[in-house]
Amino acid sequence: MPYEVAVQHAHLVLDLCSKSKRHIRELFDPPDNDVENIRLRTDDYELIAAQHGHFTLIVIQEDPSANLKNANEDEEDMM
Repeated sequence: MPYEVAVQHAHLVLDLCSKSKRHIRELFDPPDNDVENIRLRTDDYELIAAQHGHFTLIVIQEDPSANLKNANEDEEDMM
């Protein structure tokens, strides 16, 4: 992943984490109002973000079934 894209992902995910924590604290009573990680799944990839102290771990992985789906669509386009 290019550096610029990684910085953009980091910025957006940190913003998402802070907003998620704020809204979950407003919606639920303790001890159910703590966000430990966030998982987003789309048709193309899955993103997992976990915060611990001053550190944030972001994992972005492609969905293997999306690659198969795209390959099947390409084969159908060739026919």
